[in-house]
Amino acid sequence: MYNNIDVHFSRKQGIRMNDKKFCFISCVTDNGLFEKCKSLIYSLHIPEGYDIDVLSVEDVGSMAEGYNEGTAASDAVYKIYLLQDTYIVDKHFLDKLLSFFEADPQIGVIGLSNTTEAHKYPESLDIRIIATRHDLTWKDSLFKDYGVYDIYDDSSVTKSGCRIAFEELIPAPKFNLSFYKDDDVYSDGDIEDEIVGLIADNEPEDYTDAIYEHFSWPAFYYLTNIRQNIVNWYPFTGDSDVLEIGCGLGAITDMLCDLAKSVTAVELSKRRASGALLRCRRRNNLEVIVGDLNDIRFDKKFDYITLIGVLEYQGSVSSSDDPFVDFLKTIRTLLKPGGKLLIGIENKFGLKYWCGAHEDHTSVPFDGINDYSLSGSKVRTFSKAELAELVRKSGFKNSFFYYPMPDYKLPTVIYSEKCMPSDGSMNNMVPYYVPDSKSLIADERRLWGEIIQTGSFDFFSNSFLVECSDEMSGERVTFALMNSERKKEYRIGTRFMDNGTVEKFTLSTSDGSMHLSNILRNENDLAQKGIPIIKGTLKKNRIEYPYINEPLLETVVLDLIRNNSLDSVLKMFDRIYSEITASSEAVSADRNSILSSGVEVPEDINIYGTILKSAYIDLILRNAFIKDDRITWFDQEWVMDNVPANYVMYRLLKEFCYSHPETSGIVTLLYGKYGILGVNDIYVKFEKQFLETVMDSKIWAEYCSFTPGNDPSGTA
Repeated sequence: MYNNIDVHFSRKQGIRMNDKKFCFISCVTDNGLFEKCKSLIYSLHIPEGYDIDVLSVEDVGSMAEGYNEGTAASDAVYKIYLLQDTYIVDKHFLDKLLSFFEADPQIGVIGLSNTTEAHKYPESLDIRIIATRHDLTWKDSLFKDYGVYDIYDDSSVTKSGCRIAFEELIPAPKFNLSFYKDDDVYSDGDIEDEIVGLIADNEPEDYTDAIYEHFSWPAFYYLTNIRQNIVNWYPFTGDSDVLEIGCGLGAITDMLCDLAKSVTAVELSKRRASGALLRCRRRNNLEVIVGDLNDIRFDKKFDYITLIGVLEYQGSVSSSDDPFVDFLKTIRTLLKPGGKLLIGIENKFGLKYWCGAHEDHTSVPFDGINDYSLSGSKVRTFSKAELAELVRKSGFKNSFFYYPMPDYKLPTVIYSEKCMPSDGSMNNMVPYYVPDSKSLIADERRLWGEIIQTGSFDFFSNSFLVECSDEMSGERVTFALMNSERKKEYRIGTRFMDNGTVEKFTLSTSDGSMHLSNILRNENDLAQKGIPIIKGTLKKNRIEYPYINEPLLETVVLDLIRNNSLDSVLKMFDRIYSEITASSEAVSADRNSILSSGVEVPEDINIYGTILKSAYIDLILRNAFIKDDRITWFDQEWVMDNVPANYVMYRLLKEFCYSHPETSGIVTLLYGKYGILGVNDIYVKFEKQFLETVMDSKIWAEYCSFTPGNDPSGTA
């Protein structure tokens, strides 16, 4: 049973203590924070036969006064004193607490601290929770700071023969408030409290349903796993120490903990840092430090430092004559020899801004292009040339530019200096606009083709991710593509390495190892059937392939179409269709899976043509190359049982036409040639069923809410 009580009272005498009750006591100055704290208390498992009180004490002169009032008000033997922004996420916290007390009758006080050194210095403890089974008298004069208490010399504990224990309940991440000045200068307002509440109420990095049910741009932006795509492909070494400057609410922090030995996350706002801590509550290789980077004294240097969406604000928070360069100089001193800094920031000349999109920081269209003269803001983003010069002036000897698209905040593909987009590459890019697209005067999707052809992509790229270093060492990714809009078990990425290999890897929020195994199985099956295919080697959480520098089948077909070589085009597609039918033995028409799929179908079951026992539906033009007039396939993720061969051809042609709309005429001709026209509507519905199996429809629908004119059904 739970009781929630707001208390203002004097000490009561003669209360009979109840040894079957826990009482949570907190001094509350922010009801929003405490509501989240309280909601998690309400979700705890209560040991059988026990009750719980929750006491919130307000309008008191000090925390000591408040805790003393709470102590006097409760008849519970077990009292738990906690800060209003402390979130208990272990459902069996009370069971464990009780077991500690019962295991050692001499334990009178248990403290949950931010440091494993707490038991060495109990006279002045930085602790989040204190649990007692012997009432304390809290001392006003010994409260040195918010959350710092002195209980060591309390005679009511030490003279009773009870001892103080601090080691048993150390939380996984450390929360360091030593450099916090009690001033959250940067905040998005009360919406952050709502986001922290969603983090508290859900399993770490499992927020899709929560976003969908509480949909807004802030909820999506702060919680979507797509945010992690900015660096989840980057080859961090597993034994590295990473510093994340400006972790916010932890959008990439948890993922960094997966990829590095240790992560130190710095955040100026305590409210945001609390959200990051809660989001990463199960990590034991994380320290969250609240404070200004310039005030923090680190006890080590770092292999990698991330500066994602932070550099642009230095002009508004620093009094330096050259705030951006000076900030980067400070950061450079925190790197180990050979260390790397990763800067994520918008390009002030990004194409979306030329098309009229709201500037991301001021919301004023064309503001960055006009050097922020329209808003007068001190926030600054930079062109590629300006950013490269800042990096050089700050002392770094090398810079390497990546180009996240559609931007660094919600990227799905990463290009680089060594791998720029080619003809048609950007046709599948899905842009988004916040708060809306009403200010647009042009469609950037119609402009990328010519920009790429003229070699101007790096000037107009919407965002940059810049690797800054003094040494050109280690392997480098030159291109990455992430399928983060899929269901968890299918979330994988592809990256090109500069050592001549291509890797498929599981994303941080994924359980995609089985899917990788299935891809290898598909490759082996096709090879056994005599279909030329590039086979990979399975390594830890990834498949490694050799990079083949040959023209894609898609490029060859495009050239034939553009050269008006209709006969050659038709012969090429006949070759492709022959390979599709050769990839599997045929089965009888009555075994066609479409007949039992729930899709409405005509009575004539023979209209579908050849039915393949195993249909490799990723036999598409972009997944093959031609060498010595031989088609060789790769990247065969999906196989379906008992599916028409011309459904595979339908998918091939549909994807080709979507990427290259100018081919619609020849595609319609080919639909007729391969018997697709009569079953096209059926295949559209069947394809939708497949996508619903693979895609996380909520993630894609959420994203498409900010994209004008896009089909939320997605593509696999």
